[in-house]
Amino acid sequence: MGFKYAGLGGSLTDEAQVRLSSKMRELTDNRFDAPIVAVGWNSERFDGRNLALRLANLGYTQLYWYRGGREAWEVNGLPETELDVQQW
Repeated sequence: MGFKYAGLGGSLTDEAQVRLSSKMRELTDNRFDAPIVAVGWNSERFDGRNLALRLANLGYTQLYWYRGGREAWEVNGLPETELDVQQW
């Protein structure tokens, strides 16, 4: 399983929250116990943490916040998968 990323930037609107919920159901096959790693850009920003909180609010239970962010993920050589943001 690789790391997938897509940036929404700024505040998450109601419309974006609905899209997030729909996309996460698709990616997890409606499994609210699927393991999910929330990753932000780096350790100085908390967008990954905020994503984890949003996903918890949607009912996901196996959430992990990778505090080092994408920068640390890459430095550690962890797997990545490109994601077309137009799909979001």
